[in-house]
This record gives sequence, C-alpha cells and structure tokens, in this order.
Amino acid sequence: MAGWHHAGTMRDMTPRPRALVNARIAGLLYLVLIVTGLFSQIVLTGVTVPGDPAATAANIVDDQWLYRIAFVASIALILCEAVLTIILYYLLRPVSAVQSLLAAVFRLVSLPIYAAALLFMYAALVAAAEPDGPASLALFFLDLHTYGYAVGLTFFALNCFVMGRLLYRSSHAPRALGILLSIAGAGYLLNSVMIFTVPGASGSASAILLVPALIAEIWFCGLLLCKGGGIRQWAEPARPPMVHTGPIPGGA
Repeated sequence: MAGWHHAGTMRDMTPRPRALVNARIAGLLYLVLIVTGLFSQIVLTGVTVPGDPAATAANIVDDQWLYRIAFVASIALILCEAVLTIILYYLLRPVSAVQSLLAAVFRLVSLPIYAAALLFMYAALVAAAEPDGPASLALFFLDLHTYGYAVGLTFFALNCFVMGRLLYRSSHAPRALGILLSIAGAGYLLNSVMIFTVPGASGSASAILLVPALIAEIWFCGLLLCKGGGIRQWAEPARPPMVHTGPIPGGA
C-alpha cells in the first residue's frame, strides 16, 4: 500500500558507534578517577597524624616524593572529572535534558573548589619542608584542604542525587545503581555536614558513610567499560524520518 511509513526501525536496536565510544571513554576516565582518588586519599591519611603537627610535618618530608605524586594525581583527577562530566551530560541528556544539565552544573561547580583545596595540600608540603617554619602550619594547611574538599563534596553529593535519578529513569542501567548512587550522595552530604559540625569527625565514621559511594562508582565504571558495547544505544530512539512509498505527487 502506498503511503507514509517510518524508516530505519531496525536502527533503534543497533548501537550508535559514537555514543558507545563515548561510554567507553567515560568508563576509562571513571577508572582513572577511582584509582587516583583512592591513591591520594591513602597518601594523605598515611602522612596525617591528628593532633600531632610535628609528626605530620615529619611524615610529609620523609615521604615527599610520594606526596608530590599524590598532588599530581589529584590534578589529573580534576582534569579527568571535567571531561567525564561533559561526556555524561551528552550520554544522559536524552533521558532528561534539564536534569542532565543540572547534574553537570553541580559537578562542574565542585571542580574549582577541589582545585583551590589542592593549593592547601601543596602549601602543607612547603611549610613542612621549611627548616625554620612552625611545624603546626603543615597540619593546619591539611585541615584547610580537608575543609575545602568537604565543600566541594557537598556539590558533588547533589550531583549524585540527580545522577541517581537519571540512571533510575534510564533504560541503560539497573535501577538499583540509580538508587545506590542516590544513597552515595546522601553519604557524601552527611560526611561533609559532619566535618563542619562535629569536631574531629573523620576516620571510621567517614569511611562507613562513603562505602556506598565507592560501590556505586565502581559499578557505574564497570557498566560503562564492560556493558558499553552491549547496550543497544546510549541515546533515546529518535523518531525515524517519514518516507513516502507512494507515487510522487504530480508525477506521471
């Protein structure tokens, strides 16, 4: 029968190569974030002795090359996060353009805050290496670094809430991942609130709160890396063009 029909219906079931490549790139960037973030945190935890500025300064000086590597790794983390944010925005924009943009804005706002906090991390090294400088400055700068990161994580927590909703609504990810990412956002937010409201809040309490975040981010990273090629498409199916199959109007 002559008339109009939708063309390219099979196209909806096939992967979009560019989107799948972007998903794999996002997975690699996420992997870099996880590795560099854990490495930097382990180094900072190792050199910091709460309540003992002299020991903290001595640890920084003794392990200064490891400390410097952690600083560079943190810079790499921020750069990768900026690129990852843009890619995730484009991948999840078809689910909800407004929510995807909101998630990207929250995450991008956190990045300059992280960068500012890194200045205090490096200042701690400079203070610790200064022979005539007060040893207390190194621990003081590390505390400022912690507070700065806590502010940045507040915005990242809001990103996690929105991302969790996007993944929950998306057909490309398990709903459980979206729920877990929202729980991770709550953990990040509560951790930041505790740092500013509960004196000495750190250690096991923070670790427990951030466990869901680590699980969710590893899961999301694995989804992007391993499932990227198996997901039918990383964009909602657009309405296929209408193709006229009948005689051309006015033709012979």
